[in-house]
Amino acid sequence: MWLLLAACIYSSEDSDTAVTWSGWVYASPDASEETVLAEGHVSFWLEPFEEEPVAASQPYEDYPGYWQVEIVPSTPLNVRVSTELSRPAVWAGDAPADDGSWFSGALFAADDAWLEDLFDALDGDGDRWVDGARDGGVLVLGTPATADIDCATLTVNDEPATCWVVAEDGTVARAAEGLPTYFAAVAQPGDIYVHAGTAEEHYVADAGDVVFALYFFGDSS
Repeated sequence: MWLLLAACIYSSEDSDTAVTWSGWVYASPDASEETVLAEGHVSFWLEPFEEEPVAASQPYEDYPGYWQVEIVPSTPLNVRVSTELSRPAVWAGDAPADDGSWFSGALFAADDAWLEDLFDALDGDGDRWVDGARDGGVLVLGTPATADIDCATLTVNDEPATCWVVAEDGTVARAAEGLPTYFAAVAQPGDIYVHAGTAEEHYVADAGDVVFALYFFGDSS
């Protein structure tokens, strides 16, 4: 599961059929009033991903960028955030057991410029990574949430992920083992499994999507 998609529960009664889940969605990782996702699509796809996604809506005219969905409770899911201004983003998490809201800043898309800047800082070649998505692949970008994650066991669809460690002074280095600061891969569209030790997360992504494996949990999850 993902830390940022954990629901803030405000209802005390469990629902067996559907819960209402809502919160702010952004067109950029730089969450602000200027980047709220007022125009776009937010859809929730429940595992085992055999049914059609459930589309979220914006229930309040005075609060553009605030989205709401009615969904089966306590179910693993993917969330796809898309807008013409950003690259579509796929997240994973669990629907809450009760009505609630996700944390502000938990869901966003990302434009190519932001991704290129990040990979330029990590690898010196942002274009190469983003071109993987432009050319029909899926870009997977992750960060670990706990010290249990070891790059030696980090795979995306059974292929080793590329890992970087960012030191306190800002120095960046590739890493083959140990706890990474970031990890990434380019995968083929379709089912994507991010795996490390006993931890695994399942995504379904289209060509050109970005899978945000942010706050990935290890053995203690």
